[in-house]
Amino acid sequence: MTPPLFAGFEGARLHWNGVDTLIQTRHVPGMGMARHYAAAIAQGAQGFRDTLPERFDPLERWSCARAEVPNALIVWSAVHFDQPGDPIGHVQRLAGILGPRDRLIAVNEPSVGPGLSGQSREDATMQAAAMMGAALAINPDLRFWTCDPAHVCDDDVWWATDRLVRLFGPAIEVIGINHHACWSDAPLRDVLRCAADRYPDHRIALTECSWHDGLPAAEARHPGIRSRRDWWAHVQDEIDASGVPLVCATWAPWLDMAWEPGEAWPNGWPEVA
Repeated sequence: MTPPLFAGFEGARLHWNGVDTLIQTRHVPGMGMARHYAAAIAQGAQGFRDTLPERFDPLERWSCARAEVPNALIVWSAVHFDQPGDPIGHVQRLAGILGPRDRLIAVNEPSVGPGLSGQSREDATMQAAAMMGAALAINPDLRFWTCDPAHVCDDDVWWATDRLVRLFGPAIEVIGINHHACWSDAPLRDVLRCAADRYPDHRIALTECSWHDGLPAAEARHPGIRSRRDWWAHVQDEIDASGVPLVCATWAPWLDMAWEPGEAWPNGWPEVA
């Protein structure tokens, strides 16, 4: 069965060069955000990943999205490689905003370490746990997703997720897998099966996948795949072969973007029917 397509809007601010991907892609209220939601629905998206960072008014961002997709499921990240000045106060405010069709990822990819987040995985995971506890104190009905990169099946891949699941159990609704072509060292079908076997009490989602046209690292790992359409077809085949009933399959970034100043890379949604 084909899982619902989710559109993932990249929301990072990068600590090493200051690039703000929300500004870069114009995914902010008053610029392109409302138009992006409407276009994604027209292109087949049934749900969304997005961000509510401290550096923007979270109520304004939430309201902009909900005006376009009042009933769609949106999975919001509170921290996406940018560190809020007041993580607890920030997540408490979000907990008072989010409704029954919203889910929360406290810290996006807590295991990635200083290279992207500027934090160790231990510190990022502890911050995620503290934020989740603070959010539940405000909104006990709030439910969480996790997301972390999984490009192999080693135990170490699940380090942060294991700890969050042990602490919050049923409050975590979905275990999210981020799997990008340029880093993939194990078949996606195997990674999905590993996740489903490791977390039998939780549903599994593909919370990110992408292909960057012309990127040698992706082409070397996947001979014969040379385009975003090819990669998406491959992902669908891998999901089918895994036998894991996914909550969603997310293409992220949905909009062309780059990790550095200048022209955006060709890595957004390929508009496959």
